[in-house]
Amino acid sequence: MSHTNLLKDALRAGDGIVRLAPCWVPRSFLMPGGRLKLDPRDLYALGAHRGGIDERWFASTTHAENGPGTPRDEGFSHIAINGSRVLLKEAIETIGDDFLGADVMRDQGGWNVLCKFFDNLGPIPHHMHQSEEHARKVGRKGKPEAYYFPPQYNFKENNFPYTFMGLGNVGTRVTMESFLIRRPTSSQPARAGRSMPGFYTRPAPSSLMSRR
Repeated sequence: MSHTNLLKDALRAGDGIVRLAPCWVPRSFLMPGGRLKLDPRDLYALGAHRGGIDERWFASTTHAENGPGTPRDEGFSHIAINGSRVLLKEAIETIGDDFLGADVMRDQGGWNVLCKFFDNLGPIPHHMHQSEEHARKVGRKGKPEAYYFPPQYNFKENNFPYTFMGLGNVGTRVTMESFLIRRPTSSQPARAGRSMPGFYTRPAPSSLMSRR
C-alpha cells in the first residue's frame, strides 16, 4: 500500500516539518541509566528478555540489530499524521527528493545519519567501529561518531562517568590539549568525559548520558 499522498499531506501540514513518534530501543546486554524521562515502570516494558530501554533514536532509518526476537520495525522512526504512522524510511525511499532534496538523494542515496540519546547505568562493552575505508571492504558503511554530553540530562553520573577518547590524526598535541582544557558554558570546570561541548571521539564506554 502506497502512503505517498499521506506523506505529502504530512509535509504540507507541517510546512516541511513532520512529527515523529518516540522511538525507544532496548539493549539486553546493558542496564538503563534512567535519564530518558521514561516512567521507571516502563524501562523494561518490552520484557526482561529484551533488556531495558536505554536509547532513544531520532529520525532513524536504521534497523536496530538486537538479535533473535527483534521486531521488524525496531529502531525505525515513524511519521505520525492523522492517527496513522508511516515509516520515515518509506518516506525517504518514495519521496526522498521532497524530504532531503534531489541533490542529497543523488549524492548520498538517502538519510545516512543516526542520532540518539544513549543512557546507561554503567560502561558499555569495549568495541570498535570500522572506518569508511575498512567497512567498504565488507560491503558496509563506516560509522564515525561525535558525542555531546548534555548537562541538563546528566543530573546523575551513574557508575562510570568517564569517557575514553581515541583520537585520529586531527591535530598536534598542543591543539589537543587546548580542546581538553576548554571550559563549557556552565560555571563548572570541564573534565574529560563530563559536559564537554561537542568533542569528536571514537566509541566510548561511559555511564554519562550522551547524544551521538
